[in-house]
Amino acid sequence: MKLHKLNNKRNERLFKKLTEGYRSAYDAGHIRSDDERRSDNKSLQRAADEYADKMYDAWMDAENGSEEAARYEREYRKHSNNANRESPLPIHMVEELEEADVSKMPGNLFPTKLSSVDQDVAKIVTTQGGKDGNGDDDKIDVKPNALFPVSKLKPSQTSMKISNAMGMAMSMILGKMKTGGNLGGFISNDGHIMDGHHRWVATAMVDPSKEVGGYLVDFPGKELISILNAITSGRLGITKGKAGSGGFDQFQEEPIKKTLLSLAQKGSEFLSKEDIMTAIEKFTGKTGEEGVLAATAKFVNNLKNVKFQIPNGAPERVDMPVIDPDKVANADKIAAKAMAGGEIDVNPPFSDDVKKLLKIK
Repeated sequence: MKLHKLNNKRNERLFKKLTEGYRSAYDAGHIRSDDERRSDNKSLQRAADEYADKMYDAWMDAENGSEEAARYEREYRKHSNNANRESPLPIHMVEELEEADVSKMPGNLFPTKLSSVDQDVAKIVTTQGGKDGNGDDDKIDVKPNALFPVSKLKPSQTSMKISNAMGMAMSMILGKMKTGGNLGGFISNDGHIMDGHHRWVATAMVDPSKEVGGYLVDFPGKELISILNAITSGRLGITKGKAGSGGFDQFQEEPIKKTLLSLAQKGSEFLSKEDIMTAIEKFTGKTGEEGVLAATAKFVNNLKNVKFQIPNGAPERVDMPVIDPDKVANADKIAAKAMAGGEIDVNPPFSDDVKKLLKIK
């Protein structure tokens, strides 16, 4: 769905229009007899779906932490599962959410490696959460635009190229790229980032006090990787991961110095060697080789509090999720909505189709 870029007045009008439309559909459904209501339930489902989708998009567009964002989030969470109810909740009724429990997730249906995901199975498990008779058991809490000090977050993969990270660091110092900010990816509840590793480590190198963030998902790293891999294959149609190279050992004094010297002599894909020397002087107050050594020491010191720890059991980069909006439009929004809306059948009770996969009655 195309995201709305709404100002406050347009948000208010949208909220009022959709609320009135949904109320009308809801009231019509409850004035009619039980048989009539059941036959008319498809139109009520469409109204609920449209309302929930609009509230989700408005929530994504609202300023993080604002009263407006909180209101849209409440409305989305109340009505995201209404299409799965024979008698939807009244619009004024607030319910306690029963969120997904990681310990009840059937691991055999959610492999950790992307190459082990059966796409046909993934298509089923990532769309059946709303068909298991419980509208809330599969909802996973997702908070967009969550920010954390860069030192509080950890990677989910070892594959990082120091040349890419160093190039970003230089651009940040020159003001050509923002230091910190939203990585655009997912973050587990134990602090592992799923995407944006180069920007994360570059931010740490330049200014470890800065915050970075993304979608905070209330699932631990390993299990979040499994769910995102199922979404990658089943919802986004991507079955092949990205190749990776490099490792954490690059982010030590000698490799950093070697990379800096190379950049100072040759420049990078996006920065000239003059740009590199300007950045080094701005960063350290020193020039020439003395500046390179000072920048190396500063980078190394800034990385002291960064934890290069991946989740236990995390796969290699080529088997990691690919939630990439450049490959599939709004891929991150699709994944976030699927988890927050309970669309992925991660917990019992399971839908009939998922029961067949699990070979249970």
